Amino acid sequence: MLKAIFKKYLGGTPSGGHIKLIALGNSILANNKYAGGPGRSAPELLFQNNDRDFPDYSGRDLKSLDPDAQLYQLAEDGGTFDSLMDIQTQHLPARYPNDVVITLLAIGGNDLIARIQDQRKLSESMFAHFVTQLRLVVEYLEENLEPDILLITNTYDPTGGDGSAGSGAYAGVLPVSDARKALLRINDDLKVFCESKGAIHIDLYHRFLGHGFSQSEPWITQHIEPNYKGSHVIRGMFWDVLAKELVKYGFSPAES
Repeated sequence: MLKAIFKKYLGGTPSGGHIKLIALGNSILANNKYAGGPGRSAPELLFQNNDRDFPDYSGRDLKSLDPDAQLYQLAEDGGTFDSLMDIQTQHLPARYPNDVVITLLAIGGNDLIARIQDQRKLSESMFAHFVTQLRLVVEYLEENLEPDILLITNTYDPTGGDGSAGSGAYAGVLPVSDARKALLRINDDLKVFCESKGAIHIDLYHRFLGHGFSQSEPWITQHIEPNYKGSHVIRGMFWDVLAKELVKYGFSPAES
């Protein structure tokens, strides 16, 4: 908080300080082929808009605020708590006192799928383990990166809300409705965790309802990853938050 006040009253980032955007976690944030290739993931669009495809977002990106901003796209398809801690964190950038570090985190969905493949693991201990793993990740980031702004997404339902009590199966094992109950539980736990840590909770689950991979306007591919429109929607949710938060650091984002 003192850092934010210091930067605000100096009228921006002091000499040598710039925005660092760091994306960690799974395919919700990854630069993956399903959205069409480089430049089409949510963090990349947030960092630098594609003015041809999304003219309404021209000037509404981090490069417009800080031409020397840097993006560290560390999220990966299939990312889990283990791969985040074992691999992605090894590539975190150095953090300098004058930097404004924005960290995006999307994690937990692939871990849940792995547990769903063994119904016996859908237990209170599994849900407690999710919160423990989430805490370990965030505490590591707080100690080693000190993010100024931390945004954590929950996990969307790839069916977009389709599926009654007896229909289909998720991950080839559980009925869709049972899997959704587990998903809602980890999402509820994540929201409570964000409130306890002062992190900003991004509710993809409710935003993506009605836009599953088999619905009329899909934002998700059949491989579960966001398509290009899905990446754009996620970027918009991030921008709506950052347009307000970055004012505290001396920036004047374009109006949403």
